[in-house]
Amino acid sequence: MTENSQEISKNHYRTLLKQKEQEMIDISIQQIQELEIIVRNKDECIQKLENDIQRLQKDFKYNLEILQERDKELEGQDHSLNNYKKIIKEAEDKILSLYSQLQKEEGTSDHFQKQKEKEVQHLKDHMEAGSSSRCICTRCDVKVQKIVFCWKKNLPVWQLSYKRRKIN
Repeated sequence: MTENSQEISKNHYRTLLKQKEQEMIDISIQQIQELEIIVRNKDECIQKLENDIQRLQKDFKYNLEILQERDKELEGQDHSLNNYKKIIKEAEDKILSLYSQLQKEEGTSDHFQKQKEKEVQHLKDHMEAGSSSRCICTRCDVKVQKIVFCWKKNLPVWQLSYKRRKIN
């Protein structure tokens, strides 16, 4: 092989090498373009995610403000509820006190009523025993006058006038 053939072979290799270099450059350019598209897509995705984060932060702050307002409102309502419970407790205590006092007074009233009924029965017994309008027992010195008939208890109502005894 001669020099000429070697020269052709070198040229051929150079041409092939240039073609391969060009193919490599084209492949690299294509890869770069694909990577640029991927980077743009990632940038868009990042931008979208950053927008979502900003929107979520804004929503979070808004919801936090609402919760803080609600908490203040609930604290106020708790305070009012505690005041109402205190007022109710005081009213219940007062009612129990008044009820207890009423029970005591009813007991006293019942005792007083029984005592008066005994006195009326005593006088009635004396009136039935004699025709005199004056009690003849030694326990009392009472003048009795029959006034009206009480339909409610079906008993006569008596007017009593007490004379004071002189104690020697």
